[in-house]
Amino acid sequence: MGRPGIKDRRELGRARIGFVGDGGLNDVLVHFVVERLEKENIRGLRLVSLPSGGREGTAALLAKECDALVMTPPEAVEARTRGCAFLVDFAEFGLNYALGGIATRRETIREAPDIVRRFVAAYVEGMNRYRTDREFTVKVQQEYSGIADRAVAEETYDLTQPGMPPMPYPVIQALEAALRVMARDLPAAATADPRQFIDGRFIGELARSAPL
Repeated sequence: MGRPGIKDRRELGRARIGFVGDGGLNDVLVHFVVERLEKENIRGLRLVSLPSGGREGTAALLAKECDALVMTPPEAVEARTRGCAFLVDFAEFGLNYALGGIATRRETIREAPDIVRRFVAAYVEGMNRYRTDREFTVKVQQEYSGIADRAVAEETYDLTQPGMPPMPYPVIQALEAALRVMARDLPAAATADPRQFIDGRFIGELARSAPL
């Protein structure tokens, strides 16, 4: 998202990009988008340190402490109501739901496959309810995410629902992109095969037994 006054990513030349720097998903996405923007000839991007994201990030945008930063709903929706604008949708690059996935240790899969199987089934069932029951989901978001404004909760749902696939298979393209960015600090990631981090048997079993 861009601060008020920036409406298009082509306006980001020499911009300051908010960066948490905790090694988490936000950092991966920041590095990824900087690389993509540079390929679009948007140059001179600089990272500026922020203490955290979320609503604190919105405050940083409004105070012009940075020109753009990675945000997710509902904070992104709230920021838009205050004059900020969406500049990049990561789904454009194949990074959407995939980066919000679930992982476990190989030891857990080996020693307790039935627990993993039941967890995956419950997780997919919850996703299906999310995808198909807008009214219920909006109410749950308001209750558990503390979204006081129903309009923000509704827009959050409308933005995120298309990213909920019927079956959340791991997306290799997204993992490849994440590994490429991680290689900045972890050289082994540069040559890692994303397929080695995937075990699709549980989603596959569920898809065959209960197709949605």
